Amino acid sequence: MIVWPPVSTGIVTKTRYRFLTKSVWSEVMMMNRKIYLALIAFIVIIILATTMTGCQKKEIVEKDSNVREIMEMSSKINTAIIGISDLGMDSTLIKTGSFTVEDFKYLESLGVVGDVNLIFIDENGNHVPNKIDERIVRLPLSGLKKINNLIGVAFGKRKLKVLLGALRGQIINVLFTDEETAIEILEAGG
Repeated sequence: MIVWPPVSTGIVTKTRYRFLTKSVWSEVMMMNRKIYLALIAFIVIIILATTMTGCQKKEIVEKDSNVREIMEMSSKINTAIIGISDLGMDSTLIKTGSFTVEDFKYLESLGVVGDVNLIFIDENGNHVPNKIDERIVRLPLSGLKKINNLIGVAFGKRKLKVLLGALRGQIINVLFTDEETAIEILEAGG
């Protein structure tokens, strides 16, 4: 993994992890455990960003007392680890069935390069308003930007555009990625 930005000495620390599980959820939990063990910190895992099948369901979920409590807690978050996804067919968002190929084609037609915590962004890191937002429950971009340490986790050159957007838009201030992708980011002027 590469830690971005590099430490002040200019040294980039490389550590290679190999996920042995097939489940995306297991990989996320394993990564959270490794980070917890490395930091020896108290971590609250909040899975908030989620998609609904309709606007009415979203409104019901948003009115739920537990969801409201989590949203209120978000203002006290100091460090968060968030996912970053591109709009490719290998995206976890497609694999989990949360989105369809048609959804991605629609988003691409609006200039979306990917998402940061289910906030669809353009190449400069600006939120791109769209009809899909109506079915997503998540912290808005303005709320994310208030978090002091926003750690993005994404691997693979296919995510270059969305990673550059997240960095240009100053959405994330730490990036965990692979060496090849980090080199591509540096070469692109990220």
